[in-house]
Amino acid sequence: MARNIQPNDNLLYCGKEISFGLIATKHGQRPMLFYPEAAGILAFQPNEKGETVLFVEQFRYGSNCLSLEIPAGKRDSQETIEECARRELKEETGYEARQWQYIMSYYPAISVCTEKLYLFEARELFFTGAQPDADEELNVMQLTFEEAMRALDNGKIIDSKTIIALQYWRQKR
Repeated sequence: MARNIQPNDNLLYCGKEISFGLIATKHGQRPMLFYPEAAGILAFQPNEKGETVLFVEQFRYGSNCLSLEIPAGKRDSQETIEECARRELKEETGYEARQWQYIMSYYPAISVCTEKLYLFEARELFFTGAQPDADEELNVMQLTFEEAMRALDNGKIIDSKTIIALQYWRQKR
């Protein structure tokens, strides 16, 4: 049964896109992060090494380290989730794609956050130029499946969207 959860009077932070507060439940108050939907993109790019996927390396404050991830980002209120995926791929990597396929959606932190993340597969990429957000310092890389698995084993890939996308890639091989 779905419930309409909204922050009560105990809203502790309210930003442009994200808010944090306490919600009332039958068991008392619980903390909740109200976060927009987001999209992650598994972008396939063939090259001389064979089939590769685009990754971005960036510093993440939550882990206090560099993280190697698939391109992703929050949905703007006026766009669909697929438009979000297309925009984020272009902003972060400079690539656009002719072919898109929805993979799945999930809740990365279901007990404390409202974020729903959608994963997409992108193919037939063409480069048009990156346009990262002003606060993003990104290093774009192309990795083969084997290189991505080594990065996972070596602790360079640590976020859930990328780990789930790699599992999808493994199943497709």
